Amino acid sequence: MRSMVSLFTRALMIVGFMAGLAHAGTTLDVKVDGMSCAACAVKLKNQVTAISGVESCDVSVEQGVAKVTVADGADVLAVAGKLEGAVTAAGLTLAE
Repeated sequence: MRSMVSLFTRALMIVGFMAGLAHAGTTLDVKVDGMSCAACAVKLKNQVTAISGVESCDVSVEQGVAKVTVADGADVLAVAGKLEGAVTAAGLTLAE
């Protein structure tokens, strides 16, 4: 019985991912160019957390990375599609 539940849970996770829905703890690492100070990080965090479906955002100036946590059940693809605009609105650019 336990293996049946496990298989069912995995199948639901796959279907959910294919539909673009986030599961608890889904994170996106966004590499950013142009951050040089804490004020840049605050601007970026404010822009990213304003996106519908974003649960939280932790920004590291030293690493040039924003770790974006997508809210459970949110559309990951929709969130990802809005990240570049948020980065640009903060006066930064996506790293290549």
